[in-house]
Amino acid sequence: MTQKIIFALFDDGKRSYFNALIDNPKYKVISIGINRKHQENDNYKIIDLRISNDKLFEELNKLPIPDIILASPPCESWSQADNPCNLWNKISKDYVEIKNKDFFDDWNTKQTNHFRKRNFFKKEAKRIIGEDTIAATLAIIEHYKPEAWVIENPLTSKVWQWIENHLNIKGFKNIAHYNAYSDSFTKKPTNFFSNKKLNLKKSTLKSKNWSEVCGYDTRSSIPTDLIKDIVKQLEEN
Repeated sequence: MTQKIIFALFDDGKRSYFNALIDNPKYKVISIGINRKHQENDNYKIIDLRISNDKLFEELNKLPIPDIILASPPCESWSQADNPCNLWNKISKDYVEIKNKDFFDDWNTKQTNHFRKRNFFKKEAKRIIGEDTIAATLAIIEHYKPEAWVIENPLTSKVWQWIENHLNIKGFKNIAHYNAYSDSFTKKPTNFFSNKKLNLKKSTLKSKNWSEVCGYDTRSSIPTDLIKDIVKQLEEN
């Protein structure tokens, strides 16, 4: 049986995509990470997944051509959790509006609590990384034209406006709740944006608190059964 090749982009941390499908003989998952959490081998490659990496496709073209691409690009810069200090004001088809350094200088002078102050340049670095990595994700999809692709980010992430209005990419919005697949997770409403329509599970159960889900890698991982459900539906569609 010929295995289908899956590129699991940004599959760092607990390698959710790889570990969910490791026992499925239909697929060979190549995790492509952006840090050195894991040792490079046949199933894990360290590649700078930014559009500004002028050797991006030179490195990727050394690997088998993917049939499926699953991607979890960094979400920090797109998050709305740090309101009102998230950088993005508006992303439309006509223009992009972001907060500048003056906003943060003014904000910081008004804060009596040190923990409420924000470093503009750290925010700016995350914004640039966010734009760089999502552009690379879409460029990789456009380059290889896989039969199926899925991009994961929180439902409230500004990345969806960026993809639709700035990058002009069309697809299906597929919402899932993590605790519908595992009670070890919070509810975490998440969009699995895809070129195929998926029917993913949602939950009415009370969510765990973030404090009950220990560690960044665990909080940023994806339930195994959710990944299996996505891949199964990609097979059937």
